[in-house]
Amino acid sequence: MPPTLFGKTVFLACFLLAQKCPLAAQPGVDLLQLDAQIEYFAEHHQQDSLLFYSNKKSQLARHADNLAAWSWTQLDIHDFLSENGNNKEALNILDAALQQRWREPRTPEEWEPFLYMQQNRGWILYQTGRIWQSVEAFENAAQLYARFRYPDFDVVELIYKPLGTHYTRLDDNEKALAVFQKALAVGGDNETLSGLYCNIGLVYWNQGDFTASERYLRQGLELSGIPAARRGLLLGALAQTQLDNGQAQQAYRTAAESLRLLRSSSSGDLLATEYRAYSRRTAGTAATEIGRYAEAEQLLADGLADAKKVFGNTSRDVGKIEIVRSHLFRKQGKLLPAVEAANRAMTAVLPSFQPKKPEDNPSAGDFYEENVFFVALEAKAAAAQLLYEKTGSTDWLTLALECHDLAWQAEAKLRRIFQYSSSKLNLQKNARAREEAAMNVVRQLFEKTGQAVYLEKAFAIAERSKATLLLEALQDNLVRQRLAGSDVRFGQITVLRQNLSFYQKNLLLEPASENAPQWRIEADALTGQITKLERALAADYPNLADLSVAVLKNALPTAQDLAEGETLVEYFVSEQFVDVFIFQKNKSAAWHRLPNDANLQALSRRFLSFFENADAILNAPSAYLQTAHALWQKILPPETVTATRLTIVPDGFLNFIPFEALVAATPDGNTSLRNATYLIRRQAVRYAWSLAVLRQQNN
Repeated sequence: MPPTLFGKTVFLACFLLAQKCPLAAQPGVDLLQLDAQIEYFAEHHQQDSLLFYSNKKSQLARHADNLAAWSWTQLDIHDFLSENGNNKEALNILDAALQQRWREPRTPEEWEPFLYMQQNRGWILYQTGRIWQSVEAFENAAQLYARFRYPDFDVVELIYKPLGTHYTRLDDNEKALAVFQKALAVGGDNETLSGLYCNIGLVYWNQGDFTASERYLRQGLELSGIPAARRGLLLGALAQTQLDNGQAQQAYRTAAESLRLLRSSSSGDLLATEYRAYSRRTAGTAATEIGRYAEAEQLLADGLADAKKVFGNTSRDVGKIEIVRSHLFRKQGKLLPAVEAANRAMTAVLPSFQPKKPEDNPSAGDFYEENVFFVALEAKAAAAQLLYEKTGSTDWLTLALECHDLAWQAEAKLRRIFQYSSSKLNLQKNARAREEAAMNVVRQLFEKTGQAVYLEKAFAIAERSKATLLLEALQDNLVRQRLAGSDVRFGQITVLRQNLSFYQKNLLLEPASENAPQWRIEADALTGQITKLERALAADYPNLADLSVAVLKNALPTAQDLAEGETLVEYFVSEQFVDVFIFQKNKSAAWHRLPNDANLQALSRRFLSFFENADAILNAPSAYLQTAHALWQKILPPETVTATRLTIVPDGFLNFIPFEALVAATPDGNTSLRNATYLIRRQAVRYAWSLAVLRQQNN
């Protein structure tokens, strides 16, 4: 097990088990001789003989009902296989041991080898790219440690660091912070602490909280006596934070300082090589942003070589560098190389994806919980859209749209494993820019072809951008209401959530409190209990499972969704445009696009300013009426004029607009606040979060 992240597991008494766990003697069996033979064959790498005598010892332990001796023997076999590079068979031994134990452990001594089994399973599963399965193994190990607190077990290096790092990789940042806070509570020397501060800084960076990220990273840098390689890692992480905070020049300088420290390390030091791969990626990104393209190409090529040396060709770190290279190629106008680099990024995390041409994409069914998929697909879509602008071929637009759809499905796969709602919300927030790009692609295809299928696709994007988490919560609540009386576990979850809300409120109101680390640990323990109960309930009640992607595919309203005279208006607000979708019973749908320009923003702010205090409208009635009418003309399309009822699905800044107070007729000299044609006087108005949520509520 490389020391880069998790350290090296060392098992004591591997061949002195007979002394530690006495076995009932059998005729003709010399236990000391058996252990000596196992040790001899291990030292001489004679696998068949070692397995033969280990199996004899396992049979003896099982016959004597000595679960501890049997379990340690399985770990001995695992160690031998793992140390000789056979991780697949080593994992099979551990999986088989968990399945074949003939009874539950009864004492801490009997449970201890199973702690090591789960910890080692977590490491091997990570090595083979199965991040979520690795998380589950480390979580099982963490629960065993929390139960028995074995004094000689290095829980920080062997469980908390890899587990927290995994949650960071998966973007489940709140969970990662909770795990790292547990590690800080355990403590350690300055080198251990510097690693934890680095990890926490990266979590805050992942959340977009660059101030907190820099604070923790600088805390790590202030520690004395840490190795040059660790200092280089911290500087590299600081450079990444500065880069994403808009400080490209400063990031470039900080990354260069990191690389000066890491280049001086031994060429055979894999730890320094790993850190150097990260810093070269960051330096290459910064060089790209400040226009030093040739230097960026060299930095990223060197970073790729480092990453492959440490992780091999199949690695998310290789994939992340290829994503940066795709961005660099796109900035240089090398669009086909940009597409190919994005493909290589996906191949790095999905080796079965071997594209024969640049336009090939992986199947959504092959995705697993990994954010490299949707980031690479986003990069590929951006390059494909530029290829359309260069060539005029709508095939590239079609490819860009396919990439955006696949990216959404990859993101949905990841979202389902998150334990914290805040992490789900953060993931959806970060996806918003991609959804805006997808909407622009669909609009171009709609304008080019006039095909209704693209209106439907655009509406589906508007729906999924706002409805996914609401639908999950609504579906969950509705099923719970129906089943709560028949299963006490629903009540247990309610109580746990009430307790959790206490800590969540404190963390929200007093994030800098000295008690915040303990609050986070307590909140995480409650979250773990809730998650365990929810997974058990999901297995027993399939209706509790997450809503499938298919729910949002049939996005367009049907005749059953709308009453006679009703018009549904749904908005999608992006940085440049406001897309407006209009649906009426038994009529064709319409799609308008408004510029989200300075005039619209100023008009909206002026309208909302009249609601800042009770006298604002009374003090300037004419100005209010003119503003309210101008905004009505701007944001409500002509198709809505004849409706008897309006159903508004707002988005962005339009969530703050009270549509009822808009004025639907031009004010004249006789118009007053009393007789103005307010929208509410002409049409009934109701609001919905999304059509899909409205449907679920109606059902």
